[in-house]
Amino acid sequence: MLEAYPAIDPNDECSFANHVRKINALLSFYMNIPFPEQLDDDTWCEKYRQFQWLAEAGHLPVKFKKGE
Repeated sequence: MLEAYPAIDPNDECSFANHVRKINALLSFYMNIPFPEQLDDDTWCEKYRQFQWLAEAGHLPVKFKKGE
């Protein structure tokens, strides 16, 4: 199983940008969304919540820490 994402420092702009980039890659790969960076913010957040639920429920081959 893969780790869904590492801990990020919210004060580190580079770390945050890398975090978003990794989430976009996960959404693209596991949710079959070709360009998640082109989604509006509300849709992007909803798709990320759906990804979180799928991972927490064990439907994806990634580890996801609940509440993160």
